[in-house]
Amino acid sequence: MEKLRWTLLLLLLGLLLTACPSARTQAQGQLQVIITGLPSGVEADVRVEGPGGYSRRLSQSTNPPLSLSPGDYTVSAEDVPGAGKTYTPTLQPGGGKTATVSVPVNGTAQIQVVYAEASSPPPSAQVNPEKTFSLPLGVGGLAFLSSPGDGRGRLYGTGRAQNPTDPSARFYLTPTDLAGPGGSVPQGQRADEDGLYNLAFDEQGNLYEMKRGPVPPDYAPDYVRRYGRSTAVGNAYSPVALVIPNAAFSFGQVQDYNLYRPADLALDDQGNLWVLDPESRARSNADGIPSTPGRLVCYARIDQEAAMPTPGNLTTPGRVYYGDAVEGARALAFDAQGNLWLAGGQGASARLVRIEASALSCPSPNPNTGNPNNAELSLGAQGVSQLTGSPLVHPVDLAVHGDHLYVAQSDGAGLNNLLRIPTSATSLGGLSPTSIAGLEGQITSLAVDAEGRVWVGTAGAPDPSPGRIYRVQLP
Repeated sequence: MEKLRWTLLLLLLGLLLTACPSARTQAQGQLQVIITGLPSGVEADVRVEGPGGYSRRLSQSTNPPLSLSPGDYTVSAEDVPGAGKTYTPTLQPGGGKTATVSVPVNGTAQIQVVYAEASSPPPSAQVNPEKTFSLPLGVGGLAFLSSPGDGRGRLYGTGRAQNPTDPSARFYLTPTDLAGPGGSVPQGQRADEDGLYNLAFDEQGNLYEMKRGPVPPDYAPDYVRRYGRSTAVGNAYSPVALVIPNAAFSFGQVQDYNLYRPADLALDDQGNLWVLDPESRARSNADGIPSTPGRLVCYARIDQEAAMPTPGNLTTPGRVYYGDAVEGARALAFDAQGNLWLAGGQGASARLVRIEASALSCPSPNPNTGNPNNAELSLGAQGVSQLTGSPLVHPVDLAVHGDHLYVAQSDGAGLNNLLRIPTSATSLGGLSPTSIAGLEGQITSLAVDAEGRVWVGTAGAPDPSPGRIYRVQLP
């Protein structure tokens, strides 16, 4: 009798397990993503995101379907380049580039991503330069001193010597120069300094300059210097308000990171300094940061000011951002909403990355203590997105005016053009580049004045004046 009772209990338990599979395993569902319309060899750019932080990028249809926890998932797709064309996706159902799909318990949901060749953009425009300035140095960076006070309206630049043993220089053009017919940059408005590479102003008119030395083994220290407004207006290199040596660009508490080939710098509206170094990488595993190159470092304004009285050197570490959103970037700019734009890559890998202000921070708990907490910036993360595809092919510099982002492009082999993109853009469809008639050399930099006129710097024109500055009005 006892044996019969146990047999009946086991049979009943088996029936319960059969009727309730969730008692053994967590209920699952499936999602079938069908991607069509792309030619052979061209990969899709589709991302699936959902409950529990799930995120997966797809380059082709899912076969077999994805096995997922039941719930609502967001499927998004981006334009992709291929064979000299751009392919734009449409999600069905939904009709746009983003859709929400519900994955049922023990069932299969399906969504289609249909790619089609984008309509051809308007033909490239060409504009004649309104005026041209020249100088015996290739133009590096350009920046306007736009804040009220002495020197307002000047256009400053760095001039790079073609011979690395010759000194570089800082130069400027006054509002009177800029309103004139053009011509040579006056000799008296140049000041020589070895290794100058790029420059930027904060909202008070303080000047930040980046120096970049030779790469190893002919190593020379890289650093950023800050000068007060009066020093910048005097076009002098003394007194120096603050020096940020390359040793200060460290990974938090692990002091093993130095500048290698810094490319660009910018100030946000809080006065924090951001430096982009596309070729630097971690030199140990102690900090947990992958060794892939690309670093974005922030130095809090409060730390800068605390270091300025004495000794004038900022030796505390900045906050380091790394990750695939930073890799390959060589130019940066903040828009009016505080979003940070990065540009880099070439050909199919050319891209613009927009990092929303909410995804960035440059905290400093106490003056002169630094920001030891490093952070990863991943494409597809909250507040991090990218724009790719034609006509973006080789961006080299960025500038912002109003609600537009300006992009300079040059490949050193004949490609030279400009793009103007709304800072609210979610794709590059329908945009066309503008080239400059008679441009000599290759575009290296650009700046936009208070009236929205674009100033473009070039290098590589024939001697004895290899540098040019063009003023253009985009259509």
